[in-house]
Amino acid sequence: MSDETSKTRRVTLRKEIAGLIWLALGLFLLLCQVSFNQGDPSWNTSIRPDEISNLGGVVGAYLADILFQTFGLPALLLPLACFLVAWRLLRMREVRFRLQRTLAFFALLLSLAGLLALRFKEIPLFGSTLDEAGGAAGRILVYSLSSLLNITGTAIVLSVFFLVSLMLSTR
Repeated sequence: MSDETSKTRRVTLRKEIAGLIWLALGLFLLLCQVSFNQGDPSWNTSIRPDEISNLGGVVGAYLADILFQTFGLPALLLPLACFLVAWRLLRMREVRFRLQRTLAFFALLLSLAGLLALRFKEIPLFGSTLDEAGGAAGRILVYSLSSLLNITGTAIVLSVFFLVSLMLSTR
């Protein structure tokens, strides 16, 4: 076996392992979020139920709670991002985390959180209810922008940021 073939196999193996790790992370995040229940233990609940309904156990309950409290419904984009990285790696494509795309993805999360916070207060989700559709990030963003621009101006700015960040993060 040549040195070149051995190197190619190592690179392939690394990509496959990394792809499986990203796939597992995305699946874990999705299962935690889909099985979110407000009655489970979390950062702001001291109740210790006999049975935890979150499919990720205690870790999943805390993780889903912090993601939904921070980003609201747009937190569901995080497993999707993990799945996309896993798909690229498992297809033996290069994955480069460019700063511009990473920032655009977080701008997408924040602008979507803001738009949801602008429109909805609470929203039903998988048999439970999210108290803040856009999470704390969306609420803070809307509060800050609306004090400067009013509600219509805030909606316009957030819509533009959403569209631009969507274009930048998906190209």
